[in-house]
Amino acid sequence: GVGANDGRLVLTKIQKSDAGEYQCNATNVAGSRLSSTVRLTVQYAPENVTITPPTTNQTKNEGSSLTSLRCSASCEPSCQIKWLTPNSAGVSIWDDILSIIKITRQHTGKYTCRAENSIGSAEIDFWLDVLYPALTVSLSPTQTSYNRTEGDALSSIQCSADCRPACKKEWIYPNLSSKKSSTLSFATIQRSDQGTYTCRATNSLGTQQTVIHITVNYGPSTVILSPQNTDVKVVKDRSSLSIYCSADCRPVCTYQWTGPNGNVTTESRLYISASKLFTN
Repeated sequence: GVGANDGRLVLTKIQKSDAGEYQCNATNVAGSRLSSTVRLTVQYAPENVTITPPTTNQTKNEGSSLTSLRCSASCEPSCQIKWLTPNSAGVSIWDDILSIIKITRQHTGKYTCRAENSIGSAEIDFWLDVLYPALTVSLSPTQTSYNRTEGDALSSIQCSADCRPACKKEWIYPNLSSKKSSTLSFATIQRSDQGTYTCRATNSLGTQQTVIHITVNYGPSTVILSPQNTDVKVVKDRSSLSIYCSADCRPVCTYQWTGPNGNVTTESRLYISASKLFTN
């Protein structure tokens, strides 16, 4: 409030609105006279901290820009403006203006404009959320090649990727069918499960993938003879005969023919000529 008494000017509970020029007017019956001007400056802490253009939480794609954000405040004496950022790399600050020419994922975080003077400080902030695709797809365990025996288990293989918004993961099987999951596992692996598996991570900004290869080993389940006759008759000294032995197995099987007199050959082909047995 403002009050005057016996030539005294009294100001109580000074407000910003009290700032300005004051003069004393002395008056009697003979005349009046104004005093010189008294300028009153009201000091106060920063208030009304503002970012221009008006900025609330921001969502930007990686590679885009955020330019010419100006911070200001009302204060007396004049304020010092400071920008506080989560990562200074690639951030340009010129006086009270902040710019990011090329946004990266490392720029995600809170940005604060702080106004300070000798009376106090005030601040305003906003959150920058940066969206980006996966650069790589990681595996846990990290190995990319597996060897298992048919009937074994293959415990969980996890695939992950750093991306925002979060990536959806899927495993692509050797037969090109797919499973929407980040985990690949087999309780009992079969020979038909052998092949290359791809983990693909996708969001709205892109796709990235990595592959593993599974080899399934198995023993022979059936031994096949060709020709398939199991009762073969030949005429001594006039006939010859080839019999082939084969089996589906991984790794490739070795073969051994045995006869009445013991081992005959370690080849898959048994060749009988005249009355003599020998390896071709």
